[in-house]
Amino acid sequence: MTILTVLLSLACRPSTMETGAPDIAPPEDSAPDAAETAEPAETAEPVTDEDGDGFDAEEHGGEDCDDTDPEIYPGAEEVYYDGVDADCDDASDYDADGDGEDAQEYGGEDCDDTDPKTLDCAESVYSPLSDYIDEDRAGEIVGIASNLSGVTWNPATGTYFGVRDTNRRIHELDEEMAPLREIVLENVAHYDTEDIVYLGSDGDEHEFAIVSEDGALVIGVIPEGVEAVDLSTFQTLTFAGPPESSNSGGEGVAYDAKTGRFWICIERSPMTIYSFTRPSGSADASYLDTLSVTEPFDASAAFAAVISDISSCYYDARTDRLLVLSHESMKVLDVDLDGSIIAQMSVSISGNKPEGITIHDSQDMALVGEANDYRIYTWAGQ
Repeated sequence: MTILTVLLSLACRPSTMETGAPDIAPPEDSAPDAAETAEPAETAEPVTDEDGDGFDAEEHGGEDCDDTDPEIYPGAEEVYYDGVDADCDDASDYDADGDGEDAQEYGGEDCDDTDPKTLDCAESVYSPLSDYIDEDRAGEIVGIASNLSGVTWNPATGTYFGVRDTNRRIHELDEEMAPLREIVLENVAHYDTEDIVYLGSDGDEHEFAIVSEDGALVIGVIPEGVEAVDLSTFQTLTFAGPPESSNSGGEGVAYDAKTGRFWICIERSPMTIYSFTRPSGSADASYLDTLSVTEPFDASAAFAAVISDISSCYYDARTDRLLVLSHESMKVLDVDLDGSIIAQMSVSISGNKPEGITIHDSQDMALVGEANDYRIYTWAGQ
């Protein structure tokens, strides 16, 4: 090539100053953009307890019914009538006593939301229990050692008759519970005579029924003035078999003189009420043959939320209902014959074990119990 040719070639090549382009192209394997090579972010675990109260939300398999409020969780203190289910129990916030009825003030039918009861207040069912007052007519019955278990009022003599459950004695008492007579029970075939009820009178012969824990009710006459009676001459009505354990058998007896119907109250394991009509004759009878014994309602289911035992019962002719006494829960229940609780009343005696209940002619309510104590509630109704 000549010198002229070289010079012409250089003159024709574009200048770097003119184009601004570099003379050397970037290598084909240069590094990619950082945004294209970043590692993907790790996925965070879901938060199952947003409000930090220690309970997972329901939507995450927990029990917290409101995971936005740390004051709402299972076991929190419930404040009723504020519309908030603070303890997450899904119960009505307008039923403070838990009886299944909302308070009247909040659209329900419970006129007293402080006491659990099945009373539909809209029906205005009256209970005599609302008219008893405690005037401290209470004390110890002198001359009775212990184990006073049942009591009944005899309108023919104007006296009380109390029975002891282990010492095989009946005590006649005046209207203020002062002792008048002790009657020895002879030839007792059934242990633990727990309650006594007056049936009627013929002159100076007075008929009673005595219930024993082992499933027997004996019926016979106690004449005025006697100091002993032979129970082997009494009619025996066997209403159930012996209980499987002590203190779980027949504890109370009630009687409706108009219909000749008995109610037998079983203390516990479970609480039970049996009922049967008195046979027309004086022959012995048993639930295994001729005595038709029924259970008018499930007493354990009806009473379990209110009392834990039954220590006695009384048929209240004023209402055609039962009064059911509990010595453990220290209450009297006014109970319809289908098991509905109409009302309840807290009671006490000096010895803390009310075992027997009866109603005086004046409608005063008398309780007796172990060891040898009594309390009389004064009737203040019309």
